[in-house]
Amino acid sequence: MRLHSRRRGQSLIEIMVVIAIIGILTTVTAVGVMEFLGNAKVDATKIAMSNVDKVILAYTARHGHPPTTAEGLQAAATFFPEHLVPTDAWDHALLYQSPGPDGHDYEVRSLGADGLEGGTGNDADLSSIRGR
Repeated sequence: MRLHSRRRGQSLIEIMVVIAIIGILTTVTAVGVMEFLGNAKVDATKIAMSNVDKVILAYTARHGHPPTTAEGLQAAATFFPEHLVPTDAWDHALLYQSPGPDGHDYEVRSLGADGLEGGTGNDADLSSIRGR
């Protein structure tokens, strides 16, 4: 009888160890997936901003100048598919300024995942101006 009861205890400990290992593996996998998804959203936002650049160039070719800040991206909305003003991958409206900083004709910006100025990682601001 003692042998039978000791074997049950070992089985319970083994099950607990397996559950702990599964929990650790799940956590590690989830962290990796979340990082991958965050990076994918940054890449998707960069692509959206590149598409907006092309639309602004088309608007500029037709009107001789990019839309002003007051006109915003709404002025070029007819060039967007379905006439919608684009958003970043976090569903925040892209910001537009014309003339842009440092003598650029315009700048399109995303405030990143947090939707606030500044930040690091996925919260960092993205700009259509290279090097910003």
